[in-house]
Amino acid sequence: MRSNSIYNYISRIWFIGLPVLLLSLLGIYSLAPGNLLFPKKSFDQIIETKIIEKKQLEAEITALSKVKDQSFCVGDQVISPSDNLLPPQSLSDSKSTVSKLDKAVVLIVVTFKNSDAYAFGSGFFISQKLIVTNGHVVSTSNDTAIKDIFVINKFLGIQKASIKNIDFDTKTQTDFAVLELDENLGVPLKFAQTDGVTQFRLLKVIAAGFPGSVIQSDEKFINLMNAEKFEVPELVITDGSINSKQKVFGEINAFVHTAQISQGNSGGPLVNKCGEVLGINTFLVAQDDDVRNFSITAGELQNFLRQSGVQPVVSSGKCQ
Repeated sequence: MRSNSIYNYISRIWFIGLPVLLLSLLGIYSLAPGNLLFPKKSFDQIIETKIIEKKQLEAEITALSKVKDQSFCVGDQVISPSDNLLPPQSLSDSKSTVSKLDKAVVLIVVTFKNSDAYAFGSGFFISQKLIVTNGHVVSTSNDTAIKDIFVINKFLGIQKASIKNIDFDTKTQTDFAVLELDENLGVPLKFAQTDGVTQFRLLKVIAAGFPGSVIQSDEKFINLMNAEKFEVPELVITDGSINSKQKVFGEINAFVHTAQISQGNSGGPLVNKCGEVLGINTFLVAQDDDVRNFSITAGELQNFLRQSGVQPVVSSGKCQ
């Protein structure tokens, strides 16, 4: 009888007691450390945090996509835009142009059999494996045979190269050679887009190379040539403008320009301020106080490359 009374009592108050019990338990749980049901941050704060995280991830994805699109392989390494190896985007980006020339232009040293003599000049990569220079830099007389050809800069180190093709004829003024490495190690320069361009006079240009008048007094060059220590002399860069475009001695197109060069610059590039090749520095003419610097045009060089089975890479747009 008593148990029935208790049962009847509980059945009458369960709808009040159960909610109270649940609320009590919930209150105790909310005070516990690490509570998951009631975070300290408001819902709005959580949403705001997630929005910020989303924006950061989107920015990272965009940056990675840019790196992926603009990166390229050199040997077994991936070169990204952070390495400043891509062509500069504007005329004012001179630091990027200099950085690219530092990596693309090489000192060429030629040694000879049965002799301690050596010759040197300049050259530049047109692909990861091929280097352009003047023919006279790597040619010899009949009584002298080449032992080795080395190409050197501070990013490449020192590498042996072989002659892929050469065209050196003093009668026609052709003076080109293509050297080849065993591996894809170089950072190439592109050729300038000059289609439809007829006015070159006063165009600003940069000559890059290793002129003997400068580097022969450089301690690094002296140590390198004496095999005392491997050091690479600083790439010499001069600027100026084009004076004229002419057929040299009526045979081959060349630019006459004011960017100072000297013996040793032979084979180095003449570029615009975007770092794109306009010509290959070949010789100078000095008369009294007048010095004229000559660079065979990129058009002539490209003809030689095509005849050698090499397709030159030309910039997709004009330097602005």
